[in-house]
Amino acid sequence: MPFIAHSPPTSGGPPQPLFEDDGEVEAHARAVARLAGGFAEAFESQRVAEWLGWWHDAGKVSPDVRALSLCSQRAV
Repeated sequence: MPFIAHSPPTSGGPPQPLFEDDGEVEAHARAVARLAGGFAEAFESQRVAEWLGWWHDAGKVSPDVRALSLCSQRAV
């Protein structure tokens, strides 16, 4: 089962991007954390934002969350 990075667009279609393994998910989560930290640096909250960036993607590796996402995508 692929890992889903984003919800499907409101116009329909598959969620994008799809990751094939947890290494790609980790790289994505690391990039999100770094980006969030960069935005928060201006108000001295870089570490908090980095953790929130990690938590943003934490559920994406859970089998239950992945199954729920795929079911909702297919309107099951």
